[in-house]
Amino acid sequence: MGGGNVNPARRWFEGVWTGAAPITIDELLTDESISCSESGPSRGPAEFKTRAHAVLLGAFPDLRLSVEGTVAGRWILQGRDVPGRIGGVGQM
Repeated sequence: MGGGNVNPARRWFEGVWTGAAPITIDELLTDESISCSESGPSRGPAEFKTRAHAVLLGAFPDLRLSVEGTVAGRWILQGRDVPGRIGGVGQM
């Protein structure tokens, strides 16, 4: 990631996931944005919020994501799994 992409990337990972701030999704995704997950592609902020954001935070309510470094955009996702919310262990 170049220097100009560091702040938006950090905002995305730390704001959307750790801060659980749906407003950040609206600020950073466009209606043409496509997100891919195990349930298939979703288009735009509204679909992303219901098909990815709400599902993952429902399954891992104490999720914390930290951004480490800026060259390759390395990130670490941690959280406690709520049984039965998404797949089984290792299926995400």
